[in-house]
Amino acid sequence: MSKPFLYIGIAISLAFSITPALSAANTLTSEVLINANITGVADHKAIITHVKIPKGTPIPPHYHPTEEFLYLVQGEMILTIVGQADRHLKAGDSFKIPAKTVHTGASVADISEAIVFRVHPNGQPVIMAPPK
Repeated sequence: MSKPFLYIGIAISLAFSITPALSAANTLTSEVLINANITGVADHKAIITHVKIPKGTPIPPHYHPTEEFLYLVQGEMILTIVGQADRHLKAGDSFKIPAKTVHTGASVADISEAIVFRVHPNGQPVIMAPPK
């Protein structure tokens, strides 16, 4: 298993280790669509992920080392960023989450789907739990 996929697996495991047990129907899923080095940008890669968030499924608070760009393909969700007012996103909305900013979210539709893009430094975890 390559390191990027190992980091994604660790991130998903971390997400589920800090949330209550969920039924199969209420499981957040994440599929990596692209994980590739970027020509001309040393030590960074592009990661594009398709995320499905069923209603009632919490996204644990977390942060990333770089900015995260989110495009909501389907549904509606509440995006919570520590220190900011909650944002109600609807299908077709996009948003940039600042680097190293703790955030979480929840679907208010039966299911919400998002495409998430990051330029990520090689060798760093993809997702991190906030300090306690």
